[in-house]
Amino acid sequence: MRRFNVTYTVPEDEYEDELARLLRSSKEYIGSYSDAIDASVSLLESGNAEGCLASLAQIRDDLTAADHRLHDAMNLIGGYIQITRSPAPPVEPVEEVVVTGAFNEKMAALKESAKSLGLQLSETEMKEMLERANDSAS
Repeated sequence: MRRFNVTYTVPEDEYEDELARLLRSSKEYIGSYSDAIDASVSLLESGNAEGCLASLAQIRDDLTAADHRLHDAMNLIGGYIQITRSPAPPVEPVEEVVVTGAFNEKMAALKESAKSLGLQLSETEMKEMLERANDSAS
């Protein structure tokens, strides 16, 4: 199923309720994850490979739905922090980043991993993930 990114705003007085709704919804999807894996194993062990495949597909769909809700929750919290934080200090110049072949290889591997997991990440999100990983490694 194709998915579309939707950005929305929440009135300040509804912030906590919306955040709680997103987190509860994610928990519902993730809550039955262990049982669903056990069911998939049982299907496989009973020789029902097709049933196991369908079960795994449903698990992945549920994890994707939970991930989208968690992503929305993170965006909501980030927006809240940005709005409530005092003005930021002046931004220091950022040194230019040179994209190397190694970076491109890592980006391609990340794209493939995300695709195999059923995740839909934008180029910007993937670059940010790689930059955070590089920052953590150094």
